[in-house]
Amino acid sequence: PWQRSLALFTILGVLVIGVFGGFNYRYALTFEPLFVVALFLFLHQAFEQFGHSLVQRRRYVLVLVGIAVLNTALAIDLRQRTKAANATFSSPDTEGGSLKERLDSSPQDLEGWLKGMGVAATDTVLVNNLPVWYYRTERPGIYYWCGSDQLFLQDGTPFLFHDRTDAEVATFLRDSLNCRYVFSTKELSTFAPRFQTFLEERCTLLGTEHRDHTLHRIDAP
Repeated sequence: PWQRSLALFTILGVLVIGVFGGFNYRYALTFEPLFVVALFLFLHQAFEQFGHSLVQRRRYVLVLVGIAVLNTALAIDLRQRTKAANATFSSPDTEGGSLKERLDSSPQDLEGWLKGMGVAATDTVLVNNLPVWYYRTERPGIYYWCGSDQLFLQDGTPFLFHDRTDAEVATFLRDSLNCRYVFSTKELSTFAPRFQTFLEERCTLLGTEHRDHTLHRIDAP
């Protein structure tokens, strides 16, 4: 029956996300809509099983909805307070502009911006956790996440800084991976102090886009 199929799908999904979700904690929220709907369906069946009236069920559901709305309002208030206390904090619900502008934080003209910085179409770039690179350009890029220090290569996910000095990292990127540039944002770079220091001391900042995307050139050791 469909209930068993749904249960099997959910269990397999949880196992997959549990194994690979460490790359980004938000992966854990993938099944939130499913679990919320499942909770309401479970409560509906439970009320029916124990003989509660439809009015009682509706009251309980309204209480849950009210709690969810209150929780959302408190979360927004917390973000606004965080923004007021920390000028570098950014979030779609604390920034100005239209809803589209707040939700779409990608560069408006990534290709034009890169060309303006002198990056050739064939130059390989280290991309720090910015999938927009692959949606907006056809340029070669090496995906990397400084938060876990992982390079995502065809033959595996090795660490970049582990057991390497900054000079060795620069040499490895330039000579072994033929990579000359680093594409990131000010906010993402702060997730790893070692990575941020590398950008400051072993790279040259070529430009900062108006949405805080940064492009660095890796200096020769």
